[in-house]
Amino acid sequence: MDSKEFSLTVDGSYRIMFAEDKTMTGKFKGYSSIGSEIAVVMEPDGGGLRFIPVQQILYIDQLSLPKSEDEPKKVDIYYR
Repeated sequence: MDSKEFSLTVDGSYRIMFAEDKTMTGKFKGYSSIGSEIAVVMEPDGGGLRFIPVQQILYIDQLSLPKSEDEPKKVDIYYR
């Protein structure tokens, strides 16, 4: 098996199951903090932004990546 690194790609399309059987589909926009917790920031298909604390995520399905000739944008997490 190769040692390829996997990460969420900005503007990639993902389906996330979180909390108590709640599922949403949308584009990954980045990470944010909510107090001392880290959240995944998604743009749902209907618009707006949704912040999902990482502790609530059960799984993430990658549906598609952005169509671009450039290197995908990677978002790093910084802790203080």
